[in-house]
Amino acid sequence: MVYQVQQTVHHLIGVKYPWFCRIPPDWPVVIDLLSNYKPKLHYCKVLWKMPQYGLKCNTDGASQGNPGTSSYGFCIRNDRGNLIYAWAKQIVLASNMIAETIAIQEAMKYYVWKIPWQIVEKVEQIQQIMEQLHVQVLHTFREGNQLADFLANATLEVENQLEYNIFESLPVLGRKILNLDKAQILLLRIKTRKIQPI
Repeated sequence: MVYQVQQTVHHLIGVKYPWFCRIPPDWPVVIDLLSNYKPKLHYCKVLWKMPQYGLKCNTDGASQGNPGTSSYGFCIRNDRGNLIYAWAKQIVLASNMIAETIAIQEAMKYYVWKIPWQIVEKVEQIQQIMEQLHVQVLHTFREGNQLADFLANATLEVENQLEYNIFESLPVLGRKILNLDKAQILLLRIKTRKIQPI
């Protein structure tokens, strides 16, 4: 029984702290190791960047369960950080990847309309629209994508769709996020593992 408990604890430590190369077999040594463990924190500065000219669109998908009840959201802002348009909608049972893909697709469809039926067709449509509009798609950390993330998650709670055309119609938290982005407030992404900057 003692051996099984030790094996289970060693396995849990290996899952929780995979960077520990060798976990000592002695229980008191393991307790001492974990008690004195101080993770080294790595951080990365994240900032929502205003476009140099034209418009910038942020997209995000959310899924409760992956797959589960899902939603997507996107927001379009101009080169001064002002809201042009924001939209969020709940979708049927889907995974994170499908929700993210639909978010990009719906943002593109804001300009060009077609109805695809499968994810492959959605990706192809995104690529076609990108070519037509000369769009550049870049990844950003969640801290630099807070408004789209907020919209995608907010629509999960209301089980409907959300649409905003002006700053004043956004919920209070949405206005706060937009103002922080507009003011170019720097955020920090903190992890216990090395962060690869984008």
